[in-house]
Order: sequence, then C-alpha cells, then structure tokens
Amino acid sequence: MPCQSSTNSGGGQALPPLPTKWPTSQAEWTLFIQRAQARDQAIASGALSLGINVIPSPLTVYDAITVPPSVITGATASLSSTARFGTSSLRLTATAATVVLTLGASGYPIPIAPNGQWIGSLYVQTSATSLAGTFAIVTPVAAYAQNLGDSVQANTWNRLYDTFNLQADASTGCTVTLTFTGCTVGQTIDLEGFMLETTDGYKTLPSVFQVSSPPRTWTDIPDPGTKPANNADVTAANTSLDTAHVNGVTSSTVSTGAAYGTDLVTPGSGQIIGDNRNLPPLLTAGSTTAWQGLTISYTAAAGSPATATISVSAANILGLLGAAGTVSYGASSQSVSGTGGTSPTYYLYYIDPSYAGGTLPLYASTTGNDTRQQLGIVYIGSVVVAFPTSGTSSGGGVGGLCVCDDMFIDAETTAREARAGHLFDCLDIPTQGMRKFRRRLHSVEYGTVPCVRITTEAGAIIECSKTTPFDALDGRTVYAPDMLGVQVVTDRGIETVTRVDDIGEQAVCHIHLGGCSYAAGVDPAHRIYSHNVIAKP
Repeated sequence: MPCQSSTNSGGGQALPPLPTKWPTSQAEWTLFIQRAQARDQAIASGALSLGINVIPSPLTVYDAITVPPSVITGATASLSSTARFGTSSLRLTATAATVVLTLGASGYPIPIAPNGQWIGSLYVQTSATSLAGTFAIVTPVAAYAQNLGDSVQANTWNRLYDTFNLQADASTGCTVTLTFTGCTVGQTIDLEGFMLETTDGYKTLPSVFQVSSPPRTWTDIPDPGTKPANNADVTAANTSLDTAHVNGVTSSTVSTGAAYGTDLVTPGSGQIIGDNRNLPPLLTAGSTTAWQGLTISYTAAAGSPATATISVSAANILGLLGAAGTVSYGASSQSVSGTGGTSPTYYLYYIDPSYAGGTLPLYASTTGNDTRQQLGIVYIGSVVVAFPTSGTSSGGGVGGLCVCDDMFIDAETTAREARAGHLFDCLDIPTQGMRKFRRRLHSVEYGTVPCVRITTEAGAIIECSKTTPFDALDGRTVYAPDMLGVQVVTDRGIETVTRVDDIGEQAVCHIHLGGCSYAAGVDPAHRIYSHNVIAKP
C-alpha cells in the first residue's frame, strides 16, 4: 500500500468516459452521442449522488469528545491531541500483537455506489518504521483487502492508499477494516483522515483529503434539508451578507459574524475559501506564479544519525495580482537527520495563508503530499540530501526543474498548456531501455530559473533549466549544462548533442510524471527526451 498521493475525483460510480479523439466519422459521432447520453442518465438517476468522500465525517476527523462507534479488538481506543486535521486523532494502544479496527459500530454503515472502483486512503502515525497488515473494504458479498506492507517515517504522519476493484459487487454499503499485525504491547497507532472515493480506473492517486461532503444533485446544490455537520456554526449572524454585496456592489464589509469577522474582498485578509474551484481560472489553471532569485542548498555531516542543514535563499514570488505583483521571503534554513549512505528527497515549503511574506519557518518533509495538505502552504522546491557515511557533503536543490514553458510536448500542446491527465510520450531508460510508452501528467508547477538551449547534430532543440537531468545511454545522469557530446534519444533516434547555449532566466514547467523521461522540444516532430529525477517515486 503506497505512501503518497494527489488530485481529485467526483463521488459515486464512475461516469462513462467521452472519446478523446475528435469524431470524424458517423461511427465515431454515434459513440460520442451514446457516451454523452449515458453520462446524462447517470447524473440524472443519482448515480453520482454520493459525496467525494463517502466515509461519514465522525469517522474521518475526530473532533468529538468521545470515540465514535467502532469495532476494535487487540487495542484500547482514545482520542489523542496529536492531530493531523481536526482537534484530535484516534489513538489505538496495542494490547495484543494483532490490532483490528472496523469503522462503524455494526452492519455496513458506509454508503457506496454499486459496481464501482475505489481509492481508499488514511493517515497514520506510529513510533515504528514499518506497518504490516491489511486495509480492507468489506461488503456483504466479499472482503477486498490490500497489504499495508510499507516502510513509513516514524513519529510523523504518513498517508497510505491503494485501489479496490468492486465492479462485480452490487453492494450499496460497506465497512472499512484495518488490521495491524506484529504490534508490540503498548505500541500506539494514531489514525485520521480516512477517505474512500470513486475512480474511473485511470486515476490511481487519492484526492487531497476532504471531510465527507453532503449529497449532490444535478445542480450541485445540496438537497433540501441538508445541513452542515456542525450545525452550531449555522446562525443568522454568521451567514448574512450585507445588502451592497447581494446587489453586486463592492463595499468594505461582508457580514460573516463574530466567529469569522473578516471580509473576503479585502486583499491579504487571511480568510480562506472552500477550495481553489472558488478562484478565477487565471489563479488555478494559468501559469501566473513563479519564483525569482531562488536557490536551495544543503550541507551534511556523517554521524549517528547523520545530519544536514537545508538552506533557502531570499526570493520573490512573481505573478500575484496584488502586492504590486510580488511577495518577498527572507532566507531560511531547517535541520534534518538521516542515515549515512541514503539520499532522501526533501520537499520544502512555507505556511503563509495570507501571503504576508517576510522571514518564515522553513518546513522540510520527505512526504511530497505534505505540500498539498494545507491551503496555506507556499511550495518552494525540493532537494536530494546525500547523507555521507564519513566526512561531509553538500549540494543544491531545485525550485524549477524541467523544460521551458513554450516547448512542445506534442503537435498541439506546449508545456505550459498541459494540465493534469494530459498524455505525454515517455521513456524510462534505466528500467525499460528504449521502449516508449505514454503516461498521464500528475501535476505541474511553474517557475523562472536559469536555462540552456541544447541542440543535437540533426537539429533537435530543447530549452530547459540548468538543473534538468538526462538519462545518458551509458547509465549516467547528466545535467543540462554538461550535455555537450552526450547522446540523447529523440523522435528520430539517437543523436549527439553538439551545442549547449546559456539563454538566461526563462519560465519553466516542473512536470510530474512519476520519474520517467518525456519528449519535448522546439519542433514537435523532433523532440528530445529529458528526465525529471526529483519526481522519482
């Protein structure tokens, strides 16, 4: 059961996918119409009436004053202040070698759509460095279990997830059962953030964690009588809008009540909206934000444990609509420890929900999904720390690593136009040699960094950051500035690089494809395959 995640999916059973190819024949048009009608019928019949996370909210975030009804064997249960999302988490203290938790008191209390595919995920924290056991979806028909056999980072929150195929199961209810084996008596296991969501089979990563959402309708408006889980917050005082805003006039105050009290029309107010779908597409789907002047470095020393200091330079975020287009951050650093001879990747970020800037604490995590788990996170970049077995070591990280944003990844799409789910032409030379395949884009970030132009003997050209690595055919990893004379794979075969030219700072796209090379270039018919080593699983 892997320990990472990302992206988003609707609730209930999967919709029939529309064809991705533009219809050019009567048969293709007929298929398109059939799929579109099937999608309309699925929505209208309530097939998507479940929320994104079907697990009831009391079993996902433990904000109650007592442990919610659950079936627990081999452990005692309590609420712990060590929380990942809410005010507390569920703590299991082992009284036996095998600990079993079943969400819900009896029966099959979790509603599911029949004949679906699912992604199950949870957050877990324990003092151990590995977890053994199973994560299972149990219906009246069968139990669908995946192994929990994972290495985990001790004493920190780890997200575990896996996929479950229930397409042959017409059940409309289930339980989620966790079984931990090999526990020691007194061992504590903190749990939170359970999530069960549908998938169409292409999506294999869980969405950003969401508490159970209310039923949805064709209009996406909650059904009559639907109320938020915490009714105490729903009062006339904190749900009213002043007359000026109702009439579309911008005034200085939106009346949100004493519990919230700051209006959303004030730039930098620090108030957070529900999620990024409430923002204009410019801010969520455009290449509007980039770092300027950013450098990441580290120094490490051997020891038991080995230690390192990660440093981030003072830098600016560009492209914000307010604050004269920039927000400035001071230099920062963070100390980490590890095992000599290992090279973990640390993902770096600030927490700054109101874009206040200044000098802030630097956060460094080896779990990449941690950079997506709070709305206030400002992602900086990443660095691979090589902990030495003796002496010291040092190196640099990347805040933008990949191709320039105007490079073509196919005949109709540049890198800056690619969105999650777009298919890329890929290679993974170290594991699969010269076998080409296609892979969907996981996610993309944008930055402005020093770049070079690489040209081959046959005229293939790629412009990319200086920190872009290439898988050389002799087994080496070679970075862009050192590519002169190195053989690369292009659309037309193997070619030798004959020029490497400095082109200064350029806008780049940090492409996440799960650690493989992909094709990009100035000419969409003559591209070069470069590799994103930081995205390696």
